[in-house]
Amino acid sequence: MAGLTTTAAYSLTATNIGLLTSTQVGTLSAAQIGVFTSTEVQAFTTTQANALTATQLKGLTSTALGNFSTTQLGALSAAQTQALTTTQLNALSAGNLNALTVTELSTAQVAGLTTTAVDSFTATNIGLLTAGQVSSLSTAQIGVFTSTEVQAFTTTQANALSANQLKVQAADRLCLLGPA
Repeated sequence: MAGLTTTAAYSLTATNIGLLTSTQVGTLSAAQIGVFTSTEVQAFTTTQANALTATQLKGLTSTALGNFSTTQLGALSAAQTQALTTTQLNALSAGNLNALTVTELSTAQVAGLTTTAVDSFTATNIGLLTAGQVSSLSTAQIGVFTSTEVQAFTTTQANALSANQLKVQAADRLCLLGPA
């Protein structure tokens, strides 16, 4: 597979890609992976998706990665998830972003999410954010949380909030945090 030109990789069909072994997928270069269309990356099995290296994942366009299924994204390892760029993460749909294991996102990735992306987090995923991830959120990101989402905060998360982060939440939402 290493000898496959990007032109030849571009010629592969979704059916051809679906027949590759995880070992073969793992030997493709970032340039070869980068020419795959959205339809072609949808043909990856979860085993094939799990075989992608960090470099290969970075080679995918945001559009192509955005067409991964929730099952494919859920199969990614922590190292693979942390290899995703904020541009790629911000291009994911709400369902796809929530398919990732939120605790596997780095604080830099969480800090780089748009308010739209943060707003798509479920209350469950918000409750799973680490204290470091919570403290990395901007005031604009914190400002999109609803009352239900604020209630999902654990004591550890609430204690990680800065004074500036607290200022952007309405008083009626802050009382939902309960006594510290």
